[in-house]
This record gives sequence, C-alpha cells and structure tokens, in this order.
Amino acid sequence: QVLGLKVSGLFAWVMWRAIYLGKMPTLARKIQVAFDWLWDMFFPRDLVQLNPRTTHRVPRAHYEPGEYVFHEGDAAEEFYIIERGKAGIYVKGFAEPVALLGPGDPFGAGPILSSTSEQVSVRAEEPLDVLAMSRERVLDLADHLRLLRTDLERRAQRLSGARTLREKVHEDPRLGRLLVRDVMTGPAPTLPAEMTFADAIAQLRRDGARVHAVVDAQGRLQGVCTADDLNAAVYGLKPPTTPLAEIMSRPAPIFAESKPLGEAMRIFVLQQPVRPFIVVADDDATRPVGVLTPFDAVSQYASLLGPGAAEPAVAPAGAAEG
Repeated sequence: QVLGLKVSGLFAWVMWRAIYLGKMPTLARKIQVAFDWLWDMFFPRDLVQLNPRTTHRVPRAHYEPGEYVFHEGDAAEEFYIIERGKAGIYVKGFAEPVALLGPGDPFGAGPILSSTSEQVSVRAEEPLDVLAMSRERVLDLADHLRLLRTDLERRAQRLSGARTLREKVHEDPRLGRLLVRDVMTGPAPTLPAEMTFADAIAQLRRDGARVHAVVDAQGRLQGVCTADDLNAAVYGLKPPTTPLAEIMSRPAPIFAESKPLGEAMRIFVLQQPVRPFIVVADDDATRPVGVLTPFDAVSQYASLLGPGAAEPAVAPAGAAEG
C-alpha cells in the first residue's frame, strides 16, 4: 500500500527492496546485502539439519601450588573432581590441612546437598588439574542417581567429622598424647605370601581376625589380606591353589606405631571404604607389629570424651579386636 494505492508484482518487490537497502547503514553493507539477494535469485539456499545434542563440555581448571581454589565462606557455585595433583582441605584456626585429596576425589559446592556457601578452604598442594561442574548440574544428577547422592552425603559427613575431630584433638590434650601403639591390637596376625587361597580362607575362619599382614619368608610386609580380598577372589572364580600374593591388596595401608592417634582417627574418618591398618615398627616399615581398626580408635576416643572420664584408659597391646 503506497499512498492508498495497492502495488504488487515485480515493481512492488523492487520498490520494497530499494527502501530496505536505503535504510541499511554504510555503502559496503548495502552492496553486501544486494549481492546476497542477487545470489539467492539464481542459487537456492542449502538446508542443513543441525544435531540438537548438547555440545557443552565439562570445563577444566589448573592451579599452581599455593593457589586457593576457593576460601571458606565463598559462594558454593562449582563442584570439582581432581584429574591430577593433590589438594589440601583447610579449616580456620589450623595451619595444616585436615585432609589431602588426590586424583578422582571430589570437593566443593557446599556440602552440595545442604549448603550454599563453602565450609572449608581448598588449596593446591602441587600442580592441580580439576574438572569443574556447576552446582545445578550436579544437583540434577544427584536427584536422579541415588548412588551419587548417597556418596555425596557420606563424603560431606566425613569431611565434617574430620573437621570436628581436629577441633576435639586440639581442645583435649589427652587425645593429643595418645599414640597408635597405645591402642593397637598386637602382635599383628600374619599369613605367608606363598599360602594358597583355600588355606587363607581356612586360616581367617579359624582365628576370626578381619585383616592379616601378608609377609615373605623373612617376615617383611608384602601386602594385606582382608575378607573383602578373599570375597573378590571368590567372585573372580580364582582356583583354590592361587597364591595369596596374587590376591592380597598392595601396598598395605600402614601406620607407624608412634603416629598420634588423633591423626590416625582422622584418616579413618576420611577414608572410603573404612578398613583396618597394619601398624609397623618405627625403625622398620616392613616389620608389622600390630593392627589398628576403626573400632579400636573410636572406643578409645569415646572413653576419653565420655561422662566422668579423667585419664586415658590405655588398652593393652594384646587386647582383642572390637
């Protein structure tokens, strides 16, 4: 419609395009648009179906030793998984980390299921590479993956427990004076590395111990054998004549006998899954002298902090496991 007159056909098309070109800024832009129109008159447009799947990738970040990923009290916006390096978990009032995390360990965003601010500080202890995901994305996964949600909740509980334990040890000097040798079960039950799978099962059934140090002919520690190791061998249909050296876990989880009990308890709290440790001599890390289980440590902790407790009740080295 131009001044009340209806215009159509080629003349109307040319006139509308001329008006449109007249409103385009710069001569170069006018020429570019006119050329595109002329090209489309002789060559049809290419129709391409785009893949609608998301192309977002999980972003990565790198931190140099001493750099903080975040500080306590920061907004909980990202959830991290370590690809390479180690990170230290720090809380206010303590110069040393309450935990060290390595490849595969997650941290950040909360605890992600209950908090919108960070409860701890995280610092790179060595060159650190991490995957970073938004809090919202992890929450979406946790809402639909029960195992993921349970694992996140347990990790948050462990971190909170390690923090509380560090505070208790700091406040109560009696906990700080206790060493692993004071509460361990000794001597350590041992199995020879050449023992067969079938004989190892029979031995564990006879003595009822949950963990055995596996030693060579000279009595040097080679690994550790637990009921879980034997169960894995059963599920894997290992022949009964399989040597224990092929079934045991290595390296063996160890504590030195002079290690402070508070530090050992903190490791028990943070580890997943919880498992006993072989206690080794201070002067020879290959000589097992006892076993420390989470029950040994927790019972001592409870006896010290229970009502009316005054002095630490040190368990004898040969006491039975809890």
